[in-house]
Amino acid sequence: MMHHDPREMLAARDYQRALDSMKQMDDTPAPTPLNAAMNGPKGSFEKRGKGKKGHLPPALHPFPKTEFVWAVQFQFFDNGPNPGSGKTEHALKLEVYMEPTVNLYKPHWVRAVPLHAPGIVAKWADEKLADGKLTADTAAVYHGAAAWCANQMKNPDMEWAKIGRIGDNRRRDVIYPGQLVLMSREISGPMTTIILAQNGDEAGMVQCERWVHDQHSTKGTGRRKAFGFYDPQKKYYWQKAIEESKYGDKSAKDIMGEWGMI
Repeated sequence: MMHHDPREMLAARDYQRALDSMKQMDDTPAPTPLNAAMNGPKGSFEKRGKGKKGHLPPALHPFPKTEFVWAVQFQFFDNGPNPGSGKTEHALKLEVYMEPTVNLYKPHWVRAVPLHAPGIVAKWADEKLADGKLTADTAAVYHGAAAWCANQMKNPDMEWAKIGRIGDNRRRDVIYPGQLVLMSREISGPMTTIILAQNGDEAGMVQCERWVHDQHSTKGTGRRKAFGFYDPQKKYYWQKAIEESKYGDKSAKDIMGEWGMI
């Protein structure tokens, strides 16, 4: 199977052509258009609002409701056993795309998420419950995540299992209750990554479908070690397949088949 680094792919101009010409069948409902997801101009979803001088900056938006999410790119960083002050050994960068044509250089929502040992997160949840900043039900979500990690570690091939809290790196006081990432890595290489995104009454979930090792990753450079995608309608790869089909005798559908996408 061919693996293509999304950063090196050309962005197609018209994903709708793929849906129309390929008559793609997919059980996943199309997300709601971006302009219905927010109040304000495009791009405001990921930007921090302007605060008053001398005051804390306004908080960033939490992870969007999954009904507005078309795709998510995951980037995994391994900072080593001695990552330095303020860093964790492992971390994720999440990039969310909320329009049907995906431009990987212009995500609508971005966040860095440090990964912690499950015991640290469970203790944090207990403290916030005691402070009245979490409800008992929400604190139970974090303990459930810790139990998931413990269950993962029962696998003798499991190297680690960790939890990341989605938050705001400039506003440590801000909590997005029930928004977290679960991640585990096996010694033999495979990784599992799940985003739990509580938004009001909605309990959304997004899972990384496939991880690809970054061949340009070099230890000590800070470059990502691997990248992955959530792309249930395979729209980004349809974009790439349409673009490639313009320069050969293969259809976009044939190209998608060669990539193992259909």
